[in-house]
Amino acid sequence: MHETGLRLATLLESVFPPRIARWIAAPAQRTPLDAALPAIWWRSQVCSLVLRLSPPHRRGDRAGLLYALHLAGASTARLAVVTGAEESRISDALLAVRAQLSDHWSDPCPEGREGVASWRDRLADRDAWLALLLHTRTCSACRTALATSREVDEQVLERASTVPVPPAPRQRRHPSIVVLVALALLLVFASWRLPGNRALGPPGETAAPSASGPYVWFGSAGPYALAFDLGQRRWLAVTSRLPADAGGFRLLGPDGQLIAAWTPDPPREPRWLDILRWDGTRLARYRWDRQTNRRPLAWLDATTLLIRETPVRHAYEREAEYLERLQRDARVLALDVLQGTETTLLRELVTDAIPSPDGRSVAVVRAMEPFGAGATSRQIAIVERSGTRVLAVADGYVGAGLDHPLWLPDSSALLFARRPPGTPPQLPTPTELVRFTLEGKTAIVVPSSPGTVLRPLALDEQRLFYLALPAGHAEPGELWELDLATSVRRRLGQLDRLNGFLTILPQPDSPLLVAVRTLPASPPLRPESEVTELYRIGEDAPELIAAVPGRWGFDAWGQPLAVVTTTAPSAAASPLVPPTGPLGAGPLALAPGRNWLLAPVPDGRVAIWDATSGIQLTEPWPFRKPHWHPAGLAFVALGELGELQLVARSPDGFWQAVPLALDAPRGDTLDLTVGPDGRLALLTRTDGGELALWAGFPPQALELARWRGPELVGTPCMAWLRTGTLLVAAPLVGGQLLLTSITIEERGRVAVRTLARLRTDRGPAVETCTLALEPSGGALALRAGSRERERIVLLWLAEPDSPLILAEGRASRGLAWSPDGALLAGPLDGALVVHGRNGREVLNQRAAGLADLVWVDTRELWVLERSEAGSAIHRVAIIDLSEAPTRAARPSAG
Repeated sequence: MHETGLRLATLLESVFPPRIARWIAAPAQRTPLDAALPAIWWRSQVCSLVLRLSPPHRRGDRAGLLYALHLAGASTARLAVVTGAEESRISDALLAVRAQLSDHWSDPCPEGREGVASWRDRLADRDAWLALLLHTRTCSACRTALATSREVDEQVLERASTVPVPPAPRQRRHPSIVVLVALALLLVFASWRLPGNRALGPPGETAAPSASGPYVWFGSAGPYALAFDLGQRRWLAVTSRLPADAGGFRLLGPDGQLIAAWTPDPPREPRWLDILRWDGTRLARYRWDRQTNRRPLAWLDATTLLIRETPVRHAYEREAEYLERLQRDARVLALDVLQGTETTLLRELVTDAIPSPDGRSVAVVRAMEPFGAGATSRQIAIVERSGTRVLAVADGYVGAGLDHPLWLPDSSALLFARRPPGTPPQLPTPTELVRFTLEGKTAIVVPSSPGTVLRPLALDEQRLFYLALPAGHAEPGELWELDLATSVRRRLGQLDRLNGFLTILPQPDSPLLVAVRTLPASPPLRPESEVTELYRIGEDAPELIAAVPGRWGFDAWGQPLAVVTTTAPSAAASPLVPPTGPLGAGPLALAPGRNWLLAPVPDGRVAIWDATSGIQLTEPWPFRKPHWHPAGLAFVALGELGELQLVARSPDGFWQAVPLALDAPRGDTLDLTVGPDGRLALLTRTDGGELALWAGFPPQALELARWRGPELVGTPCMAWLRTGTLLVAAPLVGGQLLLTSITIEERGRVAVRTLARLRTDRGPAVETCTLALEPSGGALALRAGSRERERIVLLWLAEPDSPLILAEGRASRGLAWSPDGALLAGPLDGALVVHGRNGREVLNQRAAGLADLVWVDTRELWVLERSEAGSAIHRVAIIDLSEAPTRAARPSAG
C-alpha cells in the first residue's frame, strides 16, 4: 500500500502544501484506500479549516481534493458514502476539475454526464463500459468529453508517477504539532511567492503560447505519424511511433482510440493482428490461422472488430471446387479485441461490411459473381447486428476504387454510388448517388451524368460531401456539397493531380478535407512527388491550411487514418547519439521530433543520420541551405544550380530527393525557409537584378516583397514568426537594418508592417544577417555585420526599438535558441558564446574551428568543430545556470 499512499500524496500536492499533503495521505500507506478513506477525509477537512483561518486565508479546493482521491482509486460511490454528498455532485466536481486542466473542454450531455465523470469506475464493469462507449458513438459531446477526460487523467497520473515524493513523516502523538509545522511551512511558501522575491523577466516578455488545438492526427502505413494543431495552424513533431513490425493495413476505431493493424494475405507467415493505441502502445496481438485468410473489414463498436474469414485454396483444388467451398465456408466474425473472444455473425461470402452508427445493423456487400465480369455488379444487404435477419437488399452497387457506402448519422438509411438501372456491367461507368432505407426504399439523391463517376466522401447531420470525377480519370475532380434537407447542391471547388486518397473529417463549424496530390516536377521529365494537403471547407472555396510531403492520413489499403482529437500526441524523447563516421564542415540540423540529424560529409555534401543510433541512413546529396519541414519527415534545400529540392521519407523508410517546381519567376534562389504550416518562403534574384520574396504551398507562390538593387547593401534574412507571418530584416543603404513583418491574409492579400529600423552600433556596414526566433515568439536574435566582423543582437518584439548587443567579433555561422527558449548559442570570434534570454552571458568557450551547432536538449549542445584530423561533433553541457559566470550585454545605439 506504500505506492498508493505516495501517489495520493503527490496528487494532493495540487490542493495542499507538500508536507500537509503527505500527512493527509499517510493512512493510505498502512491500509487499503477504501478503508483509509474516512481518516483521509477527516484529515483533509481539518487542514482545510486551518488553512482557511491562517493568512492568507487559503482553503484546500474541495473539487480538487475529490479529483485527487478519485485518481488514487476511490470510486464516486465510495466518495459519496464517506463525504455525505450526492454522487451527482461529486461527478460535477470531477468534470469541473478536468475542465480547468484542459484548454479545450466540452461538457458532456446530461444523459452521459455521470458516465463520463466516473469513466474510471466503469472500466471494472464491462457492461457499464460498453454502454458508455455505445452512447459516445451517437453523442459527439460525450465522445469529446470522454476523450478529454481520459487524456487529462493520464497526464495527471503520469506527472504523479514521475515526481519523487519523500517518505511520509512518522505518525506523531500530537497532531496539533503537525498542523503548526504545516502552517509555518505554508507561511514560508506564501512569502516566497510574493512579487518582491520573484525575478523580473526581459521587457515586454510574455508567456510562451501553449498549443491550442484541436489536433488532426495523421497515421500512415509506416511507424511514424504526424499531427497538426488547428488552433495555431502548425505541424507538431510527434515523437511517439507505432511498432515497426505492425502491418501496413490498418483500421481506425470509431472513437479514434484503437487501431487494428495486420499483414495482408499472403505475403508472409505468420500473420498477426495487432491492436494499438494511436500513440503506439500495443494492447493485444493475435496470430491468425494458417488454414484461412482473415481480413478486418470494420469496427462494429469501439472494442469489436468485424473480420472476413475465407478458406485457403489447396494446391490440388480446381477452381470450381474452391469456388463452391469458398461460398460455403466463408463467414463474418465479430472479435472482441480486448478479450479475444470470437462470434460468428454470418456464414456467407462478403466483400465488405459497414456497421451503422447505432450498432444495430450492418450493411454487407456481396459480389454477384466472385470472378469474371459479374464481379463489377454488387449487392448490398442490410442485416441485423446478430446476422439472424435480412432487413433490405439493393442491387447495382459498383464499389470501384476507394468508394465506400455511408450511413446516415441517425442509422435510418445508407447512401452509396450505384450503376443506373439498365447500364451495361462494365467499368468505368457513370454512377448515381442513392439513399437506401432500412425498409428497402430507394431514392436518387444525385442523378448520374454522362461520363461522370460520383464518389461519396462524408456525411453529417445536414450535408453530404461527394466528388465528381471524369470516368476513367482519377486525377481531376470537383468537390460538391449537398444539403440533405433541401437537395440544393453547391460546387465547392476543383482539385487536380489527385492520387485517389481523400477523406473528410466532419467538424461542427467547418469540415476538414485531407487529400493526397502530386506536385509537378522540375524539369517535367523528372519523377513527381506526393504531398498531403489539409483544407478547411467553408462558405467559399476550400482553404488550403497545411501541406506535408508524402502520403499521410491513410494506410496501404487507402483506408483513412486521420482523426480529430482534443489532445496533442504524447512525447517520449529518446537519448541521442552523435553521428558515426567522418564528417565535413557544413550545416547541422536536428529534425523536429529528434528522429534524424542532417550533417555534412567531407566532400561538402549532406546526409541523414539516425539521431538515436548515430548510423548514417542515406547517401550524401550536393545540397545547401537545408531546412526541415516542421513535421520532421522531410526537408527542402537548394541544389547545385540553385534549383529547389525536396527530400521526403516514404513510409517504408526510403529517403528520396525530387526537384520541386514553384510558380515563381526564374532566377537565382538565395535563401529559403519553411513555415509552421509547411508553407515555403523563397528569396530569389530575378533576371533583372532585383531581389524578390515569395511564399506559398508548392506549386503556387505569391510575391510578398521586391527590392531594387540600389536599395540594399546586402542580402535580406527571414524567419517565420507564426503561421502566415514572416519576419524580414533588410540591410539598407546607410547602415540601417529594416525589420518588417509580412502577413499573408485571406484571398492573397499581403500586409506589411515596419517593426524597427536598427543601427547595430558603429562599425562595418551590415552586409549579411541571420534571424533566430525564440520558441515562444517573444524574442528575436539577430546576427548582422560584414563578411569579416559581426554582432549578435537580442531584441524583444514587444519593444523592438531597444535591442541589446550580446557579442561582437569575427564572423562565423550558426545561431540557435534552446528548445525551452532559455538560452541562445552562437559562435563568434573563435568561441562558443551562450546567453540567457535576459541578455546575460552564461558560457564563453574557445572553439577555434567551430563550423555549426545544434541544440539536442534544453541544456545540451552539439558543436561541429574542424581540425587538421577532420571534423567531429563535441557535446557541450550547461549544467547549472545559477553558478555560471555572467556578464551584462550593452544596449545598441539607435
